[in-house]
Amino acid sequence: MINDTNQTQTAGDNAQQVQGQNVTIINQIGITEQRAREICSEMFAVAKRDLTFEAEKTALERVNKLEDRLMPKMHRIEGALENFADPSFQVFLTKANKAAACTDRESDYDLLSELLVHRIEKKNSRKDQVGLNRAVEVVDQITDEALSGLTMFFAVSQYNPVAGFLDQGLSILDGLYNKLPLAKLPVGKDWLEELDLLDAVRVSSMGSLKKLEQYWSENLKGFVAAGIKKNGDQWDDISNMLNNCGLSANFLISNILLDDYVLIPVADENAIDSFVQTRFIVPEGRMDFCPFSDEQKQILHKIFSMYDKSPDLLNKVKNAFVEKLDSFEAIKTVRLWWNSIPHAITVTAVGRVLAHANAKRCDPSIPNLN
Repeated sequence: MINDTNQTQTAGDNAQQVQGQNVTIINQIGITEQRAREICSEMFAVAKRDLTFEAEKTALERVNKLEDRLMPKMHRIEGALENFADPSFQVFLTKANKAAACTDRESDYDLLSELLVHRIEKKNSRKDQVGLNRAVEVVDQITDEALSGLTMFFAVSQYNPVAGFLDQGLSILDGLYNKLPLAKLPVGKDWLEELDLLDAVRVSSMGSLKKLEQYWSENLKGFVAAGIKKNGDQWDDISNMLNNCGLSANFLISNILLDDYVLIPVADENAIDSFVQTRFIVPEGRMDFCPFSDEQKQILHKIFSMYDKSPDLLNKVKNAFVEKLDSFEAIKTVRLWWNSIPHAITVTAVGRVLAHANAKRCDPSIPNLN
């Protein structure tokens, strides 16, 4: 049989002829959620080419779970849906669909959706895209324990207990750790080898990690310090210095790690340069924020240099710091786990986006990566 596909149309004078088959009309105004879901379906059609008919139903169910988790997040990002028209995003979406089709772990769909969000936020960064492209490929391969270890290691490295008061900073950090997968923290070294194979970390068998209390004490030199003895030999001079620059001795806070000593309320000395004063403007009824003067900053730097550096006192402070850490249950769990890691490790670009995506899955309030 011969099918003649030639077509002939005739029309009267001044008539306009229109001929076409299978014409698709695309709304150029913008990508709606409905169109985005259609694009997801089209990308699944690409992803399923490597599957047999028997596997298609299961794969589609899994990809739909990813789609359902992704769409609500798209509405929280201005212009996010427009990315569905971007060829590079469509290719990345196909990779995410393939990963979703290969896993029945519910948390993986949330993790993949976070990676897709991160892909949108970092679409102009080639460096981030390299890590993302590899990360989306290993989501279905990484074990719960290894992912938990990677996430917690990243969280410890990324977030320090920085606040105006040590107790406050540790309390915030303890709250964060309680939202992360503490119950599945791995032991031994198998999880490190797994992450190394997946390009998420680089393991150094020649080195070891600093103890967590040492790592933090070095980052929190403003709090893990002796400070100034209240009513000691230097007290009158320091009080006069503060008064002369428009501050007072009440500006200093009690050292919770050492009785009868006070500190400048900073986690490290560099934070002094960021101090601002808050003033209430009565006529206008508003708050005004004014940076500290150069003189005030210089005085505070000088006072910081006058902290008591007696080895016995500093040792006492460090021991009290460990006790303070262990008074927070989640932080204690993390400290003991961190100190048991057998080798030094470096998180790669792949591990960084994986860990951050998993942390965001557990706590959406975690800030985006820089």
